[in-house]
Amino acid sequence: MKPDRLAGGVEGRLAAMRRKLPELWDSAASALAKGQDQLAGLAIRRRRVLMSELESLSLLLATGAPPARVVPRLEAADRLLEASLCEASRIDQALPKEPVVLELDPAVQSDLRLLREDVRNQPGAGAVTEHQEGGA
Repeated sequence: MKPDRLAGGVEGRLAAMRRKLPELWDSAASALAKGQDQLAGLAIRRRRVLMSELESLSLLLATGAPPARVVPRLEAADRLLEASLCEASRIDQALPKEPVVLELDPAVQSDLRLLREDVRNQPGAGAVTEHQEGGA
């Protein structure tokens, strides 16, 4: 395959992954609306990691890095995105008996607060209580 064609394919894959990122935000909102703050935080954390990696890969391509150098990282990011979306699709399943507690960095906590406000402001979104918010 010619290098130009490979580069175009990599850029197309980057764009396709960027189009999927909102699904993680939506999954986080759904989890938050159901009182599953830890799952919401995990989805947001993974979204941030993926956004950072996609930006890094875009910069690599823009600086002339050979697409063959970018492809393995792109494939790893794609696997993380697909695993995250698969995991997020299980929000409706029962939670484990002992909830997993994650230490979320300030940026993730900030995104959770923004998302909590969005969920609270949607019609019929009474699932996020003040008591549930106390943990974030």
